[in-house]
Amino acid sequence: MDKQFCDKKDTATAIDTYEGLKRITTMLASTLADLIWIYASPETTFIVSGTGVVIAVVYFMWMPYRRTYILEKSDTIP
Repeated sequence: MDKQFCDKKDTATAIDTYEGLKRITTMLASTLADLIWIYASPETTFIVSGTGVVIAVVYFMWMPYRRTYILEKSDTIP
């Protein structure tokens, strides 16, 4: 773990916190998918998941452009 995020003695705590939050968000996502599956339909669950994937892909493809644009603009500021 990089020293800028935490001291070496707190590395295990940081990793455990990250893993715990990851498990909670996974449980929430699974619960939401289950509710969509039960109350809407299995097809709707896959449509919602696919839409989320498309949004994530577009976002991550757009992100390098945005970062480059911001860095170029920040270099011109005195």
